[in-house]
Amino acid sequence: MRDQPDGAQLLDMAQRLMREQLLPIIPAEHHYTALMVARAMAIASRQLHADPRLEEIERMNLANLLGETGDLRFLNKLFVQRIRAGSFANDAAVFDHLWKTSLARVRESNPKYVERSVLFEEVNMRAPKP
Repeated sequence: MRDQPDGAQLLDMAQRLMREQLLPIIPAEHHYTALMVARAMAIASRQLHADPRLEEIERMNLANLLGETGDLRFLNKLFVQRIRAGSFANDAAVFDHLWKTSLARVRESNPKYVERSVLFEEVNMRAPKP
């Protein structure tokens, strides 16, 4: 068992200290860099807190769409190749997969955008119908 706080908690604490205590005393010309460090720490923390099954779910969805087996990296490369080749014309299952994985990535990298954006509702309404 790991000591407490764990890695995710340490990242959260470091990010909070960066924003609340260090950023105000860092020279203005370094604020952008400090904010990028804080943002990277926040993304890393969200990745650590994420459901570990998400990548396996993505891998299984791709395997079903492609009729292939393999690790997630291989299946994503194959998926891209088939999209570029035009193998999935107006396919609702492909749109659904792309939508869900894109939304998961935006939630990880910029969750506030998802919360305040109506774009996601608009795009979802334009999805191909089965």
